[in-house]
Amino acid sequence: MSALTKAEETKENLEGAVRVSLDYLPNKRVILRNGYGYGFSLTGKDPFKEHRIMFEQTFRQPIPLDILVSDRNREEIRIVNGETSVRYRNRLTLEREFHIGRFAPVPYGSAEVFYDSRFDTWNRNRLNVGVQIPLKRGFPLVRLVDPKRQVILDLYFSRQNDSRSSPTHVQAVGIAANIYF
Repeated sequence: MSALTKAEETKENLEGAVRVSLDYLPNKRVILRNGYGYGFSLTGKDPFKEHRIMFEQTFRQPIPLDILVSDRNREEIRIVNGETSVRYRNRLTLEREFHIGRFAPVPYGSAEVFYDSRFDTWNRNRLNVGVQIPLKRGFPLVRLVDPKRQVILDLYFSRQNDSRSSPTHVQAVGIAANIYF
């Protein structure tokens, strides 16, 4: 089980989220996840509350230079301010673990596309760059699929383009704390 809390800040809004999920690992290269998330606005002129049920399938493959490629597919049932919709997301991530003294940061980059049933179209794409920093010594993140008993700080920058929202382009800085039991 993992839990995630995060805060994202843009010029207009500060948003928060809490997520709990249960992972099933049939082998070292496949992760199946079911989860629930609650998102909310902390500040801003457009307040919202969101309940989200998630199903994920992630396929991981190491490639040369100790780089790990992950292809995540996520299906979501969303209830935003009382309205229900379905969304599909596909994210491709490249990451590599480095060892700097006793630290093992994992820089990464990802690209994600979104299909939203409210608009019946692929309406959003997102690019992320960031670094995951283990706060508690544990197993290497990239080599093991199951990072048991770890706390990982994720610092990232995100650029999102959306054809159906205003503003259409958002740049955000985020911090997430991932806790693995």
